[in-house]
Amino acid sequence: MRWVWPICLVACNQPQKDAAPAATAPPAGVSSAAPQVAEPLPFGAPVAPASAKPAQPVPLWHARPGVPIAAVFATEDGSAVVSIDESNHARLWPTLDGKSEPWVLPLGMPVEAVVERDGDRFAIAARDESGGVEIVAVTANGELTADVKLSPEPGFDAVIENGDGFLALRRDQTLVQFDRHGEEAGKLVPPPGEHVMKLLHRGGRTLALVRTKEGMRGHWVAADALAWSDITPKLAINLEHVFLSPDHQRLVTFSNSRGEHMLVDLETGKSSTFARDDKAPEGFPAGFMGSRLVFAFNDFELSELQWWTPNGNEVGVVGGSNYALEFVAMEHPVVTDNNVIAFSGHEIAIATMNTASSPSQVRFLGYRTSRAKGVKSSPVGVVATIGSVATLLDDNVRVDKRVPALETIPFAKDLALIKFTATDWGEPVVNVSNGIDPDWLEDPNARPTLRGHSTPRIALFDLERKTELQRWPSAGALHYEPATKLMAAERGNKITFSRFDPATRKFTDETMLTAPGSDVTLLDPALAGGNIALLTRARKGAVSVRAIRDLAAAQPAPTELTGNLEAIDRAGRIYLRVDADTIVVHGSEGEQRITGMTGWTLRPSPTGTQIAAVGKSRLMLLDARGQSVWSVGFPGVRDAAWTSEGALVV
Repeated sequence: MRWVWPICLVACNQPQKDAAPAATAPPAGVSSAAPQVAEPLPFGAPVAPASAKPAQPVPLWHARPGVPIAAVFATEDGSAVVSIDESNHARLWPTLDGKSEPWVLPLGMPVEAVVERDGDRFAIAARDESGGVEIVAVTANGELTADVKLSPEPGFDAVIENGDGFLALRRDQTLVQFDRHGEEAGKLVPPPGEHVMKLLHRGGRTLALVRTKEGMRGHWVAADALAWSDITPKLAINLEHVFLSPDHQRLVTFSNSRGEHMLVDLETGKSSTFARDDKAPEGFPAGFMGSRLVFAFNDFELSELQWWTPNGNEVGVVGGSNYALEFVAMEHPVVTDNNVIAFSGHEIAIATMNTASSPSQVRFLGYRTSRAKGVKSSPVGVVATIGSVATLLDDNVRVDKRVPALETIPFAKDLALIKFTATDWGEPVVNVSNGIDPDWLEDPNARPTLRGHSTPRIALFDLERKTELQRWPSAGALHYEPATKLMAAERGNKITFSRFDPATRKFTDETMLTAPGSDVTLLDPALAGGNIALLTRARKGAVSVRAIRDLAAAQPAPTELTGNLEAIDRAGRIYLRVDADTIVVHGSEGEQRITGMTGWTLRPSPTGTQIAAVGKSRLMLLDARGQSVWSVGFPGVRDAAWTSEGALVV
């Protein structure tokens, strides 16, 4: 079992307590409950109520999930999601790009939901455990314009969206059509001898799976009216795992008796085993994405999604041994026209199939992740390894773009310095410190066939074009300072410096310094009194320091300091732990002592004006003098990194 790190944004001031409304408290004056019926209703009887429309739209509120997500439901195009958490609170995520906060839906205790997008508006129908259904309408601005509750007597067994609103299967076997505001628009009862077992909808058509005297069949609902249409031959299907193709020609299902995936032709009713050359997908069918079949395998760390053609060719895969779907619940992923949606803890997981220019991959949307394995500051933002992928976070801690590895240094638009190691050309292993996937960074079909192309090295890469612009021999540590545009690479007893030229997009003016056993830290001269680098040679209980102002000048004599090196910031302040409780900070303003540091690890901000301290289940912020600004409990905290804007990612 590996330890994973939570990641969140921490404001660097005194925390405030926010009073949040109860997640399920409905706005006043919106809901309308159906009257209770004392006696059982006859077959096909009408059920109240009419839609209740508030005099004025009621604004919904934003709130992150307070407990882990338990289920997700998506629009057919995969552009919006309704999530239900483990406390049965529902939220609408109107976009999946992180630019819109989720709205809390004033639903009762839903166990399943369907969501339909009508332009920039939404309609949601949710079914609760008792069989009641609630339909709400939401505007693009997050205003509730309708909330209709349908009685659990006789109750509903299923509800789907069908392009015209919602089609619900009532427990008395009546199909009831509701519009997007909950108004009843029609009814349909099955022909004599048929019992509706399941409703499937895809691509504008609805198929009812019905049990007849002859066995299971499919009965189409007419495309232009609420009426019965054609019926299929007998079908051999598993009602728990059965999905309709967007072209309405086949079903994919799973045979429990044979343990095989089956494709069912709806015109002939014939089933065929889905396999090719003795290779078959693992797990269960999850649905169709266009002409591709999607299969899901659920196994905690090794969960996997696979995309296959109907004739049995695997065309895409994500997860498995590269842990991209680690901790993602894959029991019931939602397959849409453009993506596959699942969840992990407080996050939504959005998987897409490979294209000509990018691999199959997973994005995560949420507020807190338990899948982060590391965080590291860079000149243009914090790089976090989340799951199996290193990603650059923007100032709002949203995923900005994928980068090759945690050890990558992104420093300008689509430019990054990358350290390739000897292990980066075997099977990708994401739990090592680097974890580069060369097949993503360098298209195998376009990769030059030069001898040594896949050797360890440092490379300047254009991430947009996936092109190597420049390369250098392999080095130990690699550094970059945006203020001076200097790169420093440590190679044994020598340190190589070069400066980036934005006009040519190349590093030039290479200078080499001999510094046996030394490490280098690049500085911002404006903060460090004109110094551009510090060379430090650490020994037990002491550190030898040389301050570099001019690479062409002779190195100054070293300064000997006492203590074990804890950190160095860009202002040239050196943090030395002189005993378990005390850290001494050496800077241009002299020495400064910070006490009470037993069990704390320091992470100074880029300017050195603030210091984050990470302890056992606690996080503390100190000012430049080492005085505590605030301290909070933070269960599970492991590390912290600063953004260039002064935000703290934990």
